[in-house]
Amino acid sequence: MTPTRRLPALDTLRALAILSVVAFHFRGVYLSEAAHPWLQAFLQFGASGVDLFFVLSGYLIAGLILSEWRQTGGLDAGRFWRRRWMRTLPAYYVVLAALALADFLVPPDHAWQSFLAYWVFLPNYLTDLVNWRFSWCWSLCVEEWFYLLLPALVLGLQSFRRRFPPERVLRTIAVLAVLLSVTARFQMFLLQRRGALDLHTAWWTVYWVTHYRLDGLATGLFVATLPTLRSRGWAFALAATALGVLLIQVAAEGAESPAYDFQKFLISAVAFGMLVHVSVGDNRWAGSGLVGARFIADHSYSLYLVHPILLKVVDRMAAGHPNAGPLALVPLTLAAAMLLRHGIEVPFIRLRDRLDATR
Repeated sequence: MTPTRRLPALDTLRALAILSVVAFHFRGVYLSEAAHPWLQAFLQFGASGVDLFFVLSGYLIAGLILSEWRQTGGLDAGRFWRRRWMRTLPAYYVVLAALALADFLVPPDHAWQSFLAYWVFLPNYLTDLVNWRFSWCWSLCVEEWFYLLLPALVLGLQSFRRRFPPERVLRTIAVLAVLLSVTARFQMFLLQRRGALDLHTAWWTVYWVTHYRLDGLATGLFVATLPTLRSRGWAFALAATALGVLLIQVAAEGAESPAYDFQKFLISAVAFGMLVHVSVGDNRWAGSGLVGARFIADHSYSLYLVHPILLKVVDRMAAGHPNAGPLALVPLTLAAAMLLRHGIEVPFIRLRDRLDATR
């Protein structure tokens, strides 16, 4: 089910993912405690938008690998890394440098602790997980190490068993990745239950540290190897099941259930994987999308990088004017994301494509 064209349904899912994450962070600043419990639970569940991002990333990256393998009979790891890193690193490093520069002007709430760790995507291993600067880069740390290790694992398994088709290689990696994360989280849960770790530390560890959060990426890998879904009945059943699972998870937000909290990432990943599978199938939904979804999807990476910064800046500037903050936040965030997208992301993508053309 390798993606060969841009599908509006995937743009819609990506747009919903970034909007849900922004809404989650918005809730922490502007939502009143008197708000309706269902609204609070829904916005709290918005953090799971990151799980949807992981599934989409795993699916799209697996699709690129499968497409190259079918065309050339192998995988050029150097080309893969160059294309991924020229797509993701420039905007990230610009924001990282901007934050470091801003700290000379305004003292940050939290220290960098190990500034070098951010340049190699390891702050979720080398810093205090509760109070760390640029904390929202944790998901990028997960993805960048995934981008680094996946081609090596694919080539390693392929050389070990040369008759393995690439789909089987990716499925094997996906299953192993899920087992790693589920087992690691279960061990952390046992440590917390035995009193070796407090719940707060254990929870943030399984939420932010890379090898605990491979479920979504692995699910995306697996979905990319499945045959195209053509049955309308199956498409409806999968979509209804996925939405039902997600609705139950919204209802479960705030419940005191550590056993569920430590493994809910897998449940979200599977539900989002079902939606991605439906969205790339041969059905009407795959070719339809929400108005404006493509624009938001195109700017989703930049939006993810800049929106926590703008949220804090606008909140400070609008102190004493509670209605001014939310009104100013949307246009300022969009403007900053567009500046980062078209000033950094797009030029490097074009440079990458030109380099590939010359090679």
